[in-house]
Amino acid sequence: MGSISRDPTELVDQLVNPHHQYPDGAALFLGTPFSPSKDRDAAGMGFTHHVGDVVRIASPRLGALVNIVDRTDACPPWRFGLGALMRNLAQRGCRAHEPRAGRNRAPAQRAGRGAGLGAAARARPRRGVPGRLPLGHGGGKALHLRERCAATGRAFLRFDYAGHGVSDGDFAAGCIGDWAADAAEVIAALTEGPQVLVGSSMGGWIALLMARRMPERLHALVGIAAAPDFTETLMWPHFSEEQRAAILREGVLELPSPYGPPVPITRRLIEDGRNHLLMGGPIPVERPVRLLHGMRDNEVPWRVAPEIAARLVSEDVRVTLVKDGDHRLARPEDLDLIWRTVEAASN
Repeated sequence: MGSISRDPTELVDQLVNPHHQYPDGAALFLGTPFSPSKDRDAAGMGFTHHVGDVVRIASPRLGALVNIVDRTDACPPWRFGLGALMRNLAQRGCRAHEPRAGRNRAPAQRAGRGAGLGAAARARPRRGVPGRLPLGHGGGKALHLRERCAATGRAFLRFDYAGHGVSDGDFAAGCIGDWAADAAEVIAALTEGPQVLVGSSMGGWIALLMARRMPERLHALVGIAAAPDFTETLMWPHFSEEQRAAILREGVLELPSPYGPPVPITRRLIEDGRNHLLMGGPIPVERPVRLLHGMRDNEVPWRVAPEIAARLVSEDVRVTLVKDGDHRLARPEDLDLIWRTVEAASN
């Protein structure tokens, strides 16, 4: 013990503190020699990660765990420990030695953030052509694209954000930044090469954020009733003073939804949204963009589409307005239009 350069109590303080959480406990091994095998910055200092590095650990059967390096004080608390991982694997049927019989679908894969709020994805992989990646709230549109891609032999990936669909996490705990991180991790972990990003409503905002963040991975973008900045332009200004006060005081306000149960609108959603606004200036996307919007959309005004087009740097932008179309654009003729648009953008 006298040869150890740092006091064990100091090491324990570094191991367990507000910046490091171990849901299932931790083991501290002392006396491990430091032997750098690869220098990154200075000679003899070894390898260390930088903020923004993408760290990926993958298994063909279990999927991929992908994390983006950040400062510990900027990361969500880590609550997804070994016990939670085992429960997750059991729910997905991944703990058995052999895959379950009768499974003929592409298995769900996870690309989890450090907090364990993973995004569940289903993929039809194929090399050599741009993939299609629907981002958010697609529902029947995503399923329609999946079937058309399968019929034409095209790569396809769809996923649920954390707190949505079959993904882990609590919807009310999420925000635009979290869901954008989900999208970035899925793109990094489960796709190769340029992608055609297809975003519906909030997914259109996420798709534009991904196009700005990962321009080398963008082949084209298709927005369906895209709603960038909606927390700031379509929500906050239209809340009453009482509603705003309730959000600031209680942290959450439940609003009725025409599509199901009330939707919790949190203070975190509103405040985080301000960190990801796009419509205040040029949107630095230089690839082809196609925007579809129903003129009977009661959720996102159709005039948002030409406003997005005006701010895009790309010259290859087309806006298609469906005069009798609503927000979802889910009728058979709407689905055909979406597929034709995606197929043309792919080419």
